[in-house]
Amino acid sequence: MIGHTFLLSTLIATLLISPVNFERSWGLNGSLSRYNNSTPCQGTTFPCDVNLSVTNVEYLGKKFDHDVVKVSWSFSSQSPCFAPVFQAGLNNQSPFVANFSVSVKLTRRFGHIDKGFGSLDRTSTGSFSIEVEVPRDTLETNPTLIDATVDMNGTLKTSAGVRVSGNGTPALNSGPQTGPTTPGNTAQCNPSVTITSLSYAQGSGTQKDTVTVNWTVAPPQSSCYKLQNVTATTNLKRADNSTGTGTTGGNGTATIQVSGSPGNVVSFDVTVFAQAGSSPSIKASAQKSVSP
Repeated sequence: MIGHTFLLSTLIATLLISPVNFERSWGLNGSLSRYNNSTPCQGTTFPCDVNLSVTNVEYLGKKFDHDVVKVSWSFSSQSPCFAPVFQAGLNNQSPFVANFSVSVKLTRRFGHIDKGFGSLDRTSTGSFSIEVEVPRDTLETNPTLIDATVDMNGTLKTSAGVRVSGNGTPALNSGPQTGPTTPGNTAQCNPSVTITSLSYAQGSGTQKDTVTVNWTVAPPQSSCYKLQNVTATTNLKRADNSTGTGTTGGNGTATIQVSGSPGNVVSFDVTVFAQAGSSPSIKASAQKSVSP
């Protein structure tokens, strides 16, 4: 009997001190869930880790035919790409949009279970909370255990463009390449576009003017993003004061057919615009159980 007791004690001690690696840790003290989109981009790649943790679950009591539970959580990331973009003269834009779905399960005496749900939409990291109402029958007892789960489903979107404009027909040496100045970690969180060549071919009769654009795009260095699409747009102003336009997508090159009567071009404007986003969407989940 003593030998069996010694072996059992040794086994329990070994299990308690052995390292265990779980993606999600469940228990009465809450849980922490991490997301990592590790698909590499070109060149240097920065990680896209996010942390979601339920920090508090509080039973607020009965309210008419419901029980009310307040669930609090924190959401963070070391990536700078989740931060809002502040730019003078423009409305502040957030590249991040997330829905936090909150579910609460109440276990009552005799094993009765009731559930309630809530959700929040947010555009930043931080600490958040919501009060969830759970249906309660007239003669039902107070909960003996509360299980709260927060599921996050978010997306990141960013874009960048470059523009060449000038007098005469489209040519790369007719004007400088310009683009918006993006504050923050530009290389990590935004694509970079460069127009490498630009040419114009005049149409005749029913044949439209065409502008051929070649470009290179460097995707964001953060693994939060994948390059999604690139479009090229041309505006040609003609001698009769009309403006012909054309837009098309491409992979490093595009030949754009421009509307309107061909020829008589007095000035031009060519833009190449790249968009990047999180793919797949960014997801995380966390849970916490308490006995009120």
